[in-house]
Amino acid sequence: AEADQVVRLFQDASRARVQRLRLLQAGFFVTALLLLAAGSRLVHGSILAPLRRLERSADRIRSGDLETPVEVDGPLEIDFLAQTFESMRLELANTHRELALWNQTLEEKVRERTQELDALYKVSQEIGARLDRREVLNSITNKAGQLLNAEVAFLCLIDEKQGTLGLQAI
Repeated sequence: AEADQVVRLFQDASRARVQRLRLLQAGFFVTALLLLAAGSRLVHGSILAPLRRLERSADRIRSGDLETPVEVDGPLEIDFLAQTFESMRLELANTHRELALWNQTLEEKVRERTQELDALYKVSQEIGARLDRREVLNSITNKAGQLLNAEVAFLCLIDEKQGTLGLQAI
């Protein structure tokens, strides 16, 4: 009987230890889940959310919005990426402005060139239509003055025999 009593005491003590181990395992499991949830929230808040904001900034730049600054806070690496994106946005905005200015300048030059070509075309038509040398020279002088926005225009020709310039039209 005493041996049975001792065996039961050992069994009860073993069961109590097994129960404590199970409680300890459950505690560790719950703690691991809590740490996992906290880590997930930390990763989401400090890495994933800033990366999503950075992605939205990149989408704005891709769609042509070069005026909205890139403002993303996060870990050092993400801050570096955000600064790089901001530098890229500023360079793109400057390039866009330069291209618009070049385009405007080219349009002005094309307009001027078109006026010049139109005036030359008219002169060539008048030369072909008129046979009088004096009228042709006067027409050329007038068109040249218009092209150059001059107040006064002169046309001189070289007299090959005397080697001098002779005024032909004003």
